[in-house]
Amino acid sequence: MKTLFNSKNTPMITNDKTHQDKLPQTSLLKKKARLLWLVVLCLILFGGRANAQVTVTGSTSANATYTTLKLAFDAINGTAQTGNNVIITITASTTETASAVLNAGAWTTLVIYPTVSGLSVSGNLGSPLIDLNGADNVTIDGQVNATGSTVSLNIINTSTSGGSTSAIRFINNGTNNTIKYCKIQGSNTATNGAILIFSTTASGSSGNNSNIIDHNEITCAGTNRPQNAIYSNGTSTAPNSSNTISYNNIYNFLATSGNSSCGILLANNDENYGFNNAWTIIGNSFYETTTFAPNAGGRYKIICVNTRDNATSYGDNFTISNNYIGGSGPGCTGTFTKTNGSNSFWAIQLNSGTATASNIQGNTIKNFEYYNTGADVDWWGIYIDWGAVNVGTTAPNYIGAATGTGSIFYSCGGTRNSRFLAIHLQGDGTCDVQNNIIGSITVTNTNGYATNFWGIHQQSRSNTNIISNNTIGSATTANSIQALSASTDNSYPQTVIGYSGDGNGGTMTLSNNTIANLTNGTTNLTADTKGKVYGIWAFASGTYTISGNTIHDLTIANANTQTGPIPGQGDNTSLSAGGILFSGSSNVSHTISGNTVYNISNTYSSFAGTVAGVYFYGQSTLSSVEKNLIYGLSAGSSSANIHGIKIGGGVTTYSNNIIMLGGNTTTNLYGIYESGLSGATSNIYFNTVYLSGSPESGS
Repeated sequence: MKTLFNSKNTPMITNDKTHQDKLPQTSLLKKKARLLWLVVLCLILFGGRANAQVTVTGSTSANATYTTLKLAFDAINGTAQTGNNVIITITASTTETASAVLNAGAWTTLVIYPTVSGLSVSGNLGSPLIDLNGADNVTIDGQVNATGSTVSLNIINTSTSGGSTSAIRFINNGTNNTIKYCKIQGSNTATNGAILIFSTTASGSSGNNSNIIDHNEITCAGTNRPQNAIYSNGTSTAPNSSNTISYNNIYNFLATSGNSSCGILLANNDENYGFNNAWTIIGNSFYETTTFAPNAGGRYKIICVNTRDNATSYGDNFTISNNYIGGSGPGCTGTFTKTNGSNSFWAIQLNSGTATASNIQGNTIKNFEYYNTGADVDWWGIYIDWGAVNVGTTAPNYIGAATGTGSIFYSCGGTRNSRFLAIHLQGDGTCDVQNNIIGSITVTNTNGYATNFWGIHQQSRSNTNIISNNTIGSATTANSIQALSASTDNSYPQTVIGYSGDGNGGTMTLSNNTIANLTNGTTNLTADTKGKVYGIWAFASGTYTISGNTIHDLTIANANTQTGPIPGQGDNTSLSAGGILFSGSSNVSHTISGNTVYNISNTYSSFAGTVAGVYFYGQSTLSSVEKNLIYGLSAGSSSANIHGIKIGGGVTTYSNNIIMLGGNTTTNLYGIYESGLSGATSNIYFNTVYLSGSPESGS
């Protein structure tokens, strides 16, 4: 038997139940009271901690713990902050019932970060969830304790409203802010709305400038798709300038409603100019994680810059580099699959100024299976709408891949022709397009109509344009670029062209490009239907120098019997297969020099049309076709005409060309063919022409 005594020698606890009734009742009551007080204290402490998710330190008179980010911002807004380094830590998830608006303040820095992983700042607001209203030098860092490289903070606005609804908005000259390592989600359905919005400035001459969106995940909230992922439209007197969108994963962002939708949109909407200048868009990945099945209609633009910096002149000096567009994961891994609807597609579109050249460098656009149920829609890789632009001059852009076939598969239905244009140039400004790789691309039409391919397409382009050292197709991979449709409809013949150019008065230099292994799968047997496969086709005004290009292994198998092109008649006289075709309408001097053209063929067994190595039709100013090497042209029929050089018209000197033709079919061989048009003058000097062959029968 054991008994415990207190200081007054009074027994307190015993293991002998017969003595427990001797314990003083007052001691038991005191013990119970102490235990009850301890429980209440714990509830107060832990309950308070559960409701205190946001802590402010380093501020002037706002240091405290708050239940929402809005309340923390309100406290900071209510007191002048001068030279502070303010820190806001998020210790538990918050639900915001009104916008967390941070106004301009004179702090040195203001940093927001979570203290544990998996936290969120969320709300269902028809307004910005976080609104940086003139606030500068703010960093929202989603890493735990602002260290490491892991996305640990979710910023989510689940509202599908339009207008200013967003997860984060920059407005009224918000500058030098950084959002990084966050998962940012939203569902704004307005054409000028987005998950992140760069908005206007009410007064002053400076917009929302020098902000950084870096290493975030940007996506839809749940299954509700936004209209745009990132949107910017500044003020005419205060454009949004020098912002950087870098190394983000932007995915599941294109609207499925049938409306037009963008990844990054620097414009008023996808049709009208916005006020932006000198942005950098670098290292981002744009993709769809699962099969994408939108409704019919709507246009999709992944990066769209359609901008002015004031009411009369364009913004310029944009950099779009090292981005990945396509696939189902970062870096174009997997496959971006779209299954229905009729939706035109732009990977990169730029409409900018001419004062300072913009740059499109080192981007990768690949791993697509893109199906349109209708027709008369286009798929564009890089679309230069206007401006001075360098494309691939320091790092090649890849559209498709350098090897293999079908990295991009584009299929249309319907009854009209659709187009795939890898690089498209139009408007004003100097363009320098070099070193780009366009290959491993397959286009088709499920109903047997035409789906056309143009590698580099120049439309109504003036000023100086340089197209050099690009690869369209592959030097070694057969059918690197192929149009699979039989294209039996006579109204819309199918074309496959490496370079297609309408100079419109500018100066065009095409040099040292490789255009090879292009196949037009049309089997149209109507003689006057102009399906064709060309390496280079220049057919309008402007001054052209076409030199040092290598064009080979172009093939088709149709019945096109046309013999042109003739200036001013466009497709109406286009022959079936050719290496370089020039049909100039301006009375200036052109040069076709030092090109190598070989293995151009039409394999249709009853083909009665024309295959040409070089076709040239100039005007009355003296031009030159010289030092070209042409060989290996062929056709599958004795009725065909093979022309090494075919002279359409004009005043031209043809000199020092080497032409070797022949084979095992009884085709008609013409080393140099002079059409004999009235008013044409052809000076034919020092050429070497060799014709040979061993037909199994015939002559």
